[in-house]
Amino acid sequence: MRTFTSLVHSAEDVLYNIEKTEFDTLMTTAQEFSTNRDNLVTDLAGFCPAAANNINGLYPTDVTADFILNLNDVGDLSDDVTWSEIQNDFSDLEELMKSLVSFLTIVNGPTRLWFILSTSVTSVLAILLIYMLVCAWKTGKEGYQFIGEGLPSCNSRFLHFLGTPLFALLLASIWFGTSFIFASHASNADLCYDEILTGETVLRMLNERGYASTSEAYLFVDEYLHGCLDKNVTPSAVINAFETTIDDTYISGSLFQDLAPNGDVSSLDVACVGDASAVMTKSDALMVELETFKNYFESLQKSLSCETMATIMQQALYEKQCQSLSRGLLWLFISGLVVSSFGTIMLSLRSATQRPQIYIVAPNPASRSSDDASSYGL
Repeated sequence: MRTFTSLVHSAEDVLYNIEKTEFDTLMTTAQEFSTNRDNLVTDLAGFCPAAANNINGLYPTDVTADFILNLNDVGDLSDDVTWSEIQNDFSDLEELMKSLVSFLTIVNGPTRLWFILSTSVTSVLAILLIYMLVCAWKTGKEGYQFIGEGLPSCNSRFLHFLGTPLFALLLASIWFGTSFIFASHASNADLCYDEILTGETVLRMLNERGYASTSEAYLFVDEYLHGCLDKNVTPSAVINAFETTIDDTYISGSLFQDLAPNGDVSSLDVACVGDASAVMTKSDALMVELETFKNYFESLQKSLSCETMATIMQQALYEKQCQSLSRGLLWLFISGLVVSSFGTIMLSLRSATQRPQIYIVAPNPASRSSDDASSYGL
């Protein structure tokens, strides 16, 4: 039970990290940033066409050109087909994980109830087994009795009307539970064996759910389970490339702001031909948006990184499901099989709890003995 609860927590952790990506918020932020970026790029286009002077060791023309180049590289994610596919795939994957977590939670919910129920059934079965053994031992000591000699007792009534039927019912439930555990263990072992041997079982399940082998969700899961050599990146080359782009843009934007140290644009007014104050005001506002955009993206990148997701998913599948859970199911099956087998043997020998009875056989006149002795039969 503890292993299954741990498996549920792992599924919840995966869902939590997918929800933390906040693709909708990221897309909205990217769209707002793109609009203001286009306005700034328009102003920067003719701002410093050929400034020979340097400011604090920086050449305004080169810094401005580099800033424009990097700003243009930060495309509008909402208009990018690849990013739209990533967002859709992860929305579907989020719904799939929600369904899985809901199912596992329902199964794991009555953990205490299942424990109490199984313990109660086993305890009652053990008590009845001991009671029947005591009755058999007592019957063996009392020996035979004549028909009509023995009167119904509390023990005989209890065994006949409640003890034996209840024992048979509980034994049947144990057999059913043992069969179910065996089926669960066999299915789990089959999944784990094929997954460990080929690494394709989980991927085939994704295909059956409608994920193409080229979809981002499919490639992410494949990399999380079977790759992720670099823990600091995500399995998506698109996300990793965009992280580099947004970092370069932030650095070039910081250098552009250094052209007006402490907000002083006097040197920039001399070196360039545009309205330096207006340009720097727009640049400052855009850098605030860029920092917000960068923080959202870093949160997404961290949530989807191999360091975060691969560890959770690999431990959940290979350690918890394929090792601990499989071993626990095996021991449950063995325990249930032993209890069921001994219970069945005892049920088949339930007649031992009743005293054997003998009855009088009427003598045959044709074969009467000379001393006219009575005959007895079992």
